[in-house]
Amino acid sequence: MPGIDVVPTRMPGTTAAGNPSLKKATKTELNDLYLLMVSGYVLVTVKEALATAPAIGSVHIVAFRQTRPDAYGHVSAEAVLAASFTRGSLTGIQWQTANAIQILNDASTELVCIQQGAARELKPIDPGANPEIGELLAAVDVETNS
Repeated sequence: MPGIDVVPTRMPGTTAAGNPSLKKATKTELNDLYLLMVSGYVLVTVKEALATAPAIGSVHIVAFRQTRPDAYGHVSAEAVLAASFTRGSLTGIQWQTANAIQILNDASTELVCIQQGAARELKPIDPGANPEIGELLAAVDVETNS
């Protein structure tokens, strides 16, 4: 997953006089939009997996993003969302009207996603509390452009 820095910092709005404007987004709006984007990426990937492998009945997915570089310039991967879906749980979804977060919450059979604080910031999943995710993290090789 890309980091939150891909989310635009300005949102369309209107002035008190009704004129169009671009207002600065609040932290909550940025975090909500970021979770919507991550959820969308997850759902597209799940749908692709089910479409390309018609014999499988379920998909388990973990969304990773790169950490910011530490003092030595090293980056690693952190899991920000994990979910499981059955093929049947996606049947009947109103894709045109439901948003990705709603679909994720309603259709996943297991969901690990940590939002923290009043701004609902998407936090990394603790690999110590989720050993299977920790094993996946250990296998992820993060490429850097340095």
